[in-house]
Amino acid sequence: MTSIRPTPAASAPSSGGASSAQPGRKRRPARPIGARIGRYAARALLALVFVAAAFVALTPAGRSGAKAAMLLPALITQQQPGPLLLSGDDIRHTTTTLTAQGGTVYLDVYEPVGAPPPIPGAREGVVIIPGVGDNRNDHQLRTLSEALARSGVVVMDMTTPTLMHRDLSPVDGDAVVRAFERLSQWPGVAPDRVGIFGISAGDALACLAAASPAIRDRVTFLMLFGGFYDARTLLRDFGRRALVVDQIRAPVYLLHDRTDQYVPFTESREFDAALTQFGHPHSYAELGIFQHVYVRLSAASAARCTTARASSPS
Repeated sequence: MTSIRPTPAASAPSSGGASSAQPGRKRRPARPIGARIGRYAARALLALVFVAAAFVALTPAGRSGAKAAMLLPALITQQQPGPLLLSGDDIRHTTTTLTAQGGTVYLDVYEPVGAPPPIPGAREGVVIIPGVGDNRNDHQLRTLSEALARSGVVVMDMTTPTLMHRDLSPVDGDAVVRAFERLSQWPGVAPDRVGIFGISAGDALACLAAASPAIRDRVTFLMLFGGFYDARTLLRDFGRRALVVDQIRAPVYLLHDRTDQYVPFTESREFDAALTQFGHPHSYAELGIFQHVYVRLSAASAARCTTARASSPS
């Protein structure tokens, strides 16, 4: 009988030694440890950038921080910063009017032309009362309004015949209320994300409107810059008094320049003290780069820092 022996199989590769390598194939040299660390660091940095971009794009806090970072150069330099022009929205400027108790209200609206961000799906809005006089073509006001619009906020600058004649009347508080209601219904604006910004004497009308029962529960924020607190100590013929404070529901943000030659910064300090007494959510900052509410462009004044005076819990 013929015996059949199995054909010997190829030798299994050993766990070490030169015999384990296949003929004609070279082993890949190990990467230096520095290169591997650099590759992992690059991946981590890319992931961090992605998370940061998502945070800025998709969260209100992220968008607010990005807006603030780009708006400050626009305010100080009185020009639209390059990053905002490149990354911001295209905007349009329209004018319209409405009727209030005191007569015609003139509105200049600056708004982004694109669709609102997917989250929350609607835009923020702010009504600005830029003090007495006809400031509709003021360069700094236009720069600020356009920068806000490029950052995604719908801005409504308003004035009235009384303000244009450099006067104040409590009846114009109704004009601010009507402007607020118009902006709350503006296409693309979230009605629960609209605030009021009073500049100089415009802060009196802003406070009257924010205290109005018609809108006080809907005002998201109230910002006051360079205004007065108690009419008895500044303008004897105007009817606002400290008692308005306890009628305002929105958080208040007070800004005042320490060298203001028109309205003493002590007015805002008194307002801050009253808000603190009532336990009202607010913040107060004293500035050093303005001449009343206009930016001073000297290098010395621009270098002076902003000092936060007080803040009560929200």
